[in-house]
Amino acid sequence: MLGFLPGMSLRDAAQREIDYGQSTSDRSGTENYNWQDRFGGFLGGYTREDVEKEMQRKQDKDLLQKLEREYGDTGTRLGVLDSSYKGTLEGIKGKTAAQLMAAQSSDKRLAGLLETYAGIDNANVSGINPNIKSPGLQQLITSQLASNRTAKETKAETKADKLLAMQLGISNQQSALQNKRLDLSDLRDQRQQEYNNRVLDQRDAQAMRNARDKQFAMILAGLNNVGQIFA
Repeated sequence: MLGFLPGMSLRDAAQREIDYGQSTSDRSGTENYNWQDRFGGFLGGYTREDVEKEMQRKQDKDLLQKLEREYGDTGTRLGVLDSSYKGTLEGIKGKTAAQLMAAQSSDKRLAGLLETYAGIDNANVSGINPNIKSPGLQQLITSQLASNRTAKETKAETKADKLLAMQLGISNQQSALQNKRLDLSDLRDQRQQEYNNRVLDQRDAQAMRNARDKQFAMILAGLNNVGQIFA
């Protein structure tokens, strides 16, 4: 309305369409360019196409500034990964504000997952496909955590096996030492028994010699008595 006012410039006409909410959702045109608008354009020397181009230029610029404020450092956080939101005027043409905000949210979520993955031990950030999406990156996180858990368990099992082997080695050494002590004790007992047997044998031999000497003395005494009788 009032688009026919004399002296209304192209920028004024574009702003009026925007203010009255006549812009399409993708900012590429106006939904209600009536006879008053056309008459005003005739007076101002511009066409509907000129108004729509100016509307898109202004709205795209304003929207891009808003998106940049919202986007922040997400592009930097994504690193080598491909972003959904390109952050350029050319990149927002033909897309609605809702679509662009969704792209921003997707990139922020992807950046957060990337930082989570990068913080996991043994994560291979440089090997990630630049076109990976959030579900794929979430799967990488899950897989890497599982891999680390398996490696940790294996390491713990290996350590436990080494400790058990060490304990078994110590136990075997103690058993061997105990066996040596028992063998030495048996050897001492055997030698003591052999000594005792030798002592007993010597005593028996001495007793036999004493008995034999006594018997021999008795025989000599008997013979001596017989000789005295015949004498």
